[in-house]
Amino acid sequence: CATIMNSVTVEPAWEITALEVMRRDPLIGSMGLKCLFPNGLIESAGIAFQGHIPVDLGRDEPGNRHNEIMEVPAIQWAFAIHRVKALTGNLDDLLWNPHVGWDDIDDSLVVKSKGWKIFYCGQGAGIHQPRASRGSNSENASRLNLENAHRFWKRWGLWNKY
Repeated sequence: CATIMNSVTVEPAWEITALEVMRRDPLIGSMGLKCLFPNGLIESAGIAFQGHIPVDLGRDEPGNRHNEIMEVPAIQWAFAIHRVKALTGNLDDLLWNPHVGWDDIDDSLVVKSKGWKIFYCGQGAGIHQPRASRGSNSENASRLNLENAHRFWKRWGLWNKY
């Protein structure tokens, strides 16, 4: 299955390489694809952690970079392919304030904790309109995002680093 937010416009042949890599490695549970900003710069080429803070790999680099395929700690679920078996019965969507962040990073860690691999494939790309689905950058949205961050850090034993 794929998660492609209504805020993503896919580029031609975006899925071909990712599906082939997943076919060859049955332990890949989720595969994120390259998310580009509308200006052509990279929004995310996978997610890593700096301490307790998740960071988008490749952020603001030219869109022609990060074409590799690699295992990563987490991915953006705005544009990803998933193995149904890796998701079924594993995700707790009622835990999160919706559309304000952190849930896709948590979902990646949950899938990984169940023994599945998380990969990034730079051979497929989509243009993402950030915040188009999420809504505003209002004070309330910021408060809900911080609540999600606190919940995430506590859930994954990162609270003391915060």
